[in-house]
Parts: sequence; structure tokens; C-alpha cells
Amino acid sequence: MKRLMLAALAGLSCFALLATTPSANGLVIAIRPAAIPQRVARADAVVVGTVTSIEPKTVKAARYVGDTEKGDYHVAVVKVDEALMGVKGLTHIKVAFQVPMVPEIGPGPSVRPGIRPPIRRPPVQPVTLTKGQEVCLFLRQHPEESFYIAPNFDDVIDKKSPEFKAQVAEAKRYAKIMENPMVGLKSDNKEERWMTAAVLIARYRTAPQGLAADKVKQEPISAEESKLILLGLTEANWNAPRQFGSLNPQQAFFQLGLTPQDGWKQPQVGGPQFEAICKDWLKANAEKYRVKRYVAADKK
Repeated sequence: MKRLMLAALAGLSCFALLATTPSANGLVIAIRPAAIPQRVARADAVVVGTVTSIEPKTVKAARYVGDTEKGDYHVAVVKVDEALMGVKGLTHIKVAFQVPMVPEIGPGPSVRPGIRPPIRRPPVQPVTLTKGQEVCLFLRQHPEESFYIAPNFDDVIDKKSPEFKAQVAEAKRYAKIMENPMVGLKSDNKEERWMTAAVLIARYRTAPQGLAADKVKQEPISAEESKLILLGLTEANWNAPRQFGSLNPQQAFFQLGLTPQDGWKQPQVGGPQFEAICKDWLKANAEKYRVKRYVAADKK
């Protein structure tokens, strides 16, 4: 049961705690970036490019839907060296990022000897771009403006990163899946089928950013696509050892958000038995259950 609870929590989280490092007055917890498949799944566009300039004047733009005060943004012009997803045919795009705010952090609370200091999380700084920087970007279209934004701290991979080449190769793989997912769902390769299903679930079951809960609704996807997604999850080995960053079919299953109304009752077993029960449900309900996606409530 404990294993199942941990798996369920993993399915609901895009981030994980990486490590704790001591500070003078407390422990600081670092935040691990989202896995590449998750970053691709939540993006409208993925590009590899070079920042050719930063426009001299900042612009006011909504930081979230319904933001009346708006925030200050720098606007970078990015030369598209390679369009992985969403911007085919474009040579340049504009990417806006918020003017960084540096909060004042005072001294932590005093701690008596022998007492463990409190855990503190440092503020996560927003994305920044600089002229000449070579990057891989995971972008969202701003809801009101013509430019793109990189709203998450891990939406930029700098070419100077030692993992840049490997992460771009991985991003290409999943971007290709998202460009034409039905091809992946109908592939002759079962590995590609279940991976496509898992990435699509990550996209559909992630609520739009910047929207309040009452501004989001769920709607069913097409019956054909839903069926292929459910059957795709049955193709994977759910108990194969996996590292952080790899797709996980069990996590994808939990992201469906099944309830007793869907004919799902959480089993009190783990391992191969749990895998068999989940796969039986997927096969039995492939024709009648419809995967639901989160969308803005005022859009169809």
C-alpha cells in the first residue's frame, strides 16, 4: 500500500526534491527540474536557437490570465536554428521574460545548539536570456500577446550545460511524438506506442498555467485517440527499473484521475499484481472510457 501511495504522489508532481544543503541558519532544499518529456508535453513550441538581441524597452503584459496590473517583460529576439515543435517555417521568434526581482532575504531564525535548523527554500528565479546565448527553449504562447514566454525556471537549457546535447536529443524525440501523436499511437513499435500514450496523458492532464481553478474545465478527447492511449499503456513493462526523467506508465495511469465512478477501485496489492489489475482495467474500458483533458473554461 505504501508503494502505491508513493506512486500516486509521483503522478501528481512535476518536480521533486533534489537534495538539502546546509546554510548558516537553516537547510535549503533545491528543486529538481521537470523531466524532458514533461517539459515537451506542457510546451506549445520547442526550439534550439540563438538570442540575437534584447529589445531596449520593456513591455507591460499580463503575468497570468486576468492580471489587471500586469508586469514588466524584457523581449528577446531568438534566431531559430532548429524548430523542434510548433514553429515550423519561422526563422525568428520573440520570447519575453519577466524583469527579475531580487527579494530581500534577511537572516534566518536563530537556532539553539543541538536543535535542527528549519528547512528553507530559496526563491526560484524566473528565466532570463542574454544576447548571444545559445539555448533550447520550451515555450508557451502568451495568452494575449504575440510573443512566447518561458514561464518555468527549467524552460531554458543553456548550450554551456554539459547535458545540453543529450537533453536536446531527448527533446527532439518527444517533440516528434507531439507533432503527430496519432502516428506514434498507431506505430508498429510497442515502445513508441506506450511512450506516445504517456506523453499525451502528461499534456492532457496538466492544467493550463496561469488560470484559477474555476477557469479550468475538463473535456473528453476523441474516442479513437482515447482508446489508443489506454491500450498503449498496456504495452509497457510497469515494473522495469526507471530513472528520473524517464517515462513511467504507472505514473501516467495515476494521472488519468480515475474514480469509483469510472469503475476503478484502488487495489491493495503491488508489483506484478497491481500491474495486471491496471492493465485489465485499461483493456476492459478502452472502448467506453474517455481520457479527459484540461482546457480553459471559456474556450472550446
